[in-house]
Amino acid sequence: MKRFDPMFWFGVSFLTLLVLVAVFGPMGSAGHNAIVADPYLGPSAQHWMGTDELGRDIFKRIAYGARLSLMIGLSVQALSLLIGITAGMIGSFGPKWLRVMVLRFTDGMFAFPDILLAILIIGVWKTGVEPVIVALAVTSWPGITRLVVTQVASLRDRE
Repeated sequence: MKRFDPMFWFGVSFLTLLVLVAVFGPMGSAGHNAIVADPYLGPSAQHWMGTDELGRDIFKRIAYGARLSLMIGLSVQALSLLIGITAGMIGSFGPKWLRVMVLRFTDGMFAFPDILLAILIIGVWKTGVEPVIVALAVTSWPGITRLVVTQVASLRDRE
């Protein structure tokens, strides 16, 4: 990889901007759903992206959405890493009967289509953000488990 790859720095800049907007953008007196002005106002110093058909500030709504998206993404990754690394370590260092059971369950999870399993989890659970986080984490941990088991086996073979 080149030291000054422009696509890398574009990605870093975009993610930094997204995090800054998500953290500092929604700050202000009115919430993201508050009617703050007349409908369909154009961009101005007070409303950077204008207002929508109900008079809500579009920039604040985008910033709130970015905050929610980042929170969901980080939560899903943290939960799936926790489950995947734990299952991978059990699948590598546990007793043989437990290793076989964990790895077979992991293989079985690969048999289900991710989207159908996520829809099932969200459909059974109540509405909200938590079912989305759990559904996405449950469908993404098997790959992490397989990676951990493979890397541990590779490190064992080196010794």
